[in-house]
Amino acid sequence: AKVTVTLRRAEGVLAKDKGGTSDPFAQVVLGKQKFKTRVIEKSLHPEWDETFTMRFDPSADDLSLDIVLYDHDKGFIAGSSSEFLGAVSIDLSTLAVD
Repeated sequence: AKVTVTLRRAEGVLAKDKGGTSDPFAQVVLGKQKFKTRVIEKSLHPEWDETFTMRFDPSADDLSLDIVLYDHDKGFIAGSSSEFLGAVSIDLSTLAVD
């Protein structure tokens, strides 16, 4: 089976940067599959409008689709890092499968 996820936007994102904003991006995780949105710089109300399609086995034990929001930080010495902002988990076993 497959599931299509469209990440439209986030609202009321926590400000994690010095200027009172964040540079949010989201990661969509299903099993070993991971997709990442683009980074929206200096925003507390990011809009991505990005769509991802993922395959899954409806009989699998763990059918958790996780969407995790991070603040992208550009590090000068160690490269870039990400700070956790929030997450939601959706149990795909509760959805009807065609």
